[in-house]
Amino acid sequence: MKQRVVRFGGVITLILALLIRTLFLFSAEAFDLFYFNSLFPLIRKLQYPFGSLLPISGYYIIIFVVLAWVIYRIPKSKKSGTWRRFFRRLINFLCGWAACFLFLWGFNYVGPSLADRMKLMEVKVEYDVAKLYISAMEEAASYRKQISLPNDSASVDNLELTIDYQIIDQAVKGVLNEYDYPTNDPVKVRKVQPFGALRRLGIRGIYNPFTGEANVESDAGLVTALFTAAHEMAHAYGVTSEGEANLTAYIALIGSEDPHWKYSAAYHLWRYTAREVNQKLPEEDLEILAAAIPKGLQIDRNAIWARGSKQPAYFPKLSEKMNDTYLKVQGVKAGTDDYSAFVKLYLEYYQPSKD
Repeated sequence: MKQRVVRFGGVITLILALLIRTLFLFSAEAFDLFYFNSLFPLIRKLQYPFGSLLPISGYYIIIFVVLAWVIYRIPKSKKSGTWRRFFRRLINFLCGWAACFLFLWGFNYVGPSLADRMKLMEVKVEYDVAKLYISAMEEAASYRKQISLPNDSASVDNLELTIDYQIIDQAVKGVLNEYDYPTNDPVKVRKVQPFGALRRLGIRGIYNPFTGEANVESDAGLVTALFTAAHEMAHAYGVTSEGEANLTAYIALIGSEDPHWKYSAAYHLWRYTAREVNQKLPEEDLEILAAAIPKGLQIDRNAIWARGSKQPAYFPKLSEKMNDTYLKVQGVKAGTDDYSAFVKLYLEYYQPSKD
């Protein structure tokens, strides 16, 4: 019996984790009591000093461990029995990783969402997407005017300013503290080397639940780095929805006195609103809106696009599909479309229904 537990330890642990996940799915009280307010804060307390001591991004260490395991375990002979044993061990190994993911962070997917904790009410009246787009654009343009630039053709995204991630961390905590998120311990932000490493995977940032690190593209420009860092920090504190992480980042940055932070928040709201505009409006209306974009926003949009195009994703469709599948497996029905839920959440937070 003991030998079977050892041989199938990963599978058994995953089954246990899935049973606990099911319990939490049906009992928000149990989730908050046993995980969100107890185990999860303890995990984060242990993760921060560990993640801070790592010389490189924890994801590289995970990749090394997995490759080392495969090389060590791969059969040295062609006997069918040895290959069956290898695949059994591989399944057990992967199940163990999946179980660790759930215990370390993944259970947050079945707990109350940030929108639930904020008690946001769904916007009942259909909003004018073009009007919202213009409003977001004008807000972004107004904050951009407060930023000192060397010349009229310079981009805010290309400014070489040092980002104090500890201050961003405090701002994100300020947003989430109000809704009882476990924010006692800080988040380690790591800029992933080499340049373009994350963009080659089709992403700008990613949270590592195994080490508690918020990973940001190493050569991300000022506008994108600010918002991405705040977004990933929100994940570190237990916000699972991509749209809700965007809302958290927006509130944290827009509430600052720093015009660079405000502009980053407003710029991203404008770009996410543009996605809705592109989906809902006819071509002739899109041309009118495009012609109305202020020169400064055009410069920054082009600079951000040019920076990203230097290291295009190796397999963009595959990256999108994998991210979409991952989110749906975790219960996020919208998949990658959840990022764009930011606009709807913004309206619910700042323009609540009067009904």
